[in-house]
Amino acid sequence: MSYTLQRLAAGSYDLVLDGEIVASVIHDISAGGDVRGWRAELLDDALPFPAPFMKPVQAFR
Repeated sequence: MSYTLQRLAAGSYDLVLDGEIVASVIHDISAGGDVRGWRAELLDDALPFPAPFMKPVQAFR
């Protein structure tokens, strides 16, 4: 199982697992414009989630 990122626009990526897009990865930005980190959102929130996802939306720095 191998993930890769495909850049879409500045601060926005597709997360690809074994040749299939499984999530969007974007900058998590506050209303004031501060970058708080990154957020990965699965395109399909049906169980089971692909590892290492524990929920449909994961935040990370």
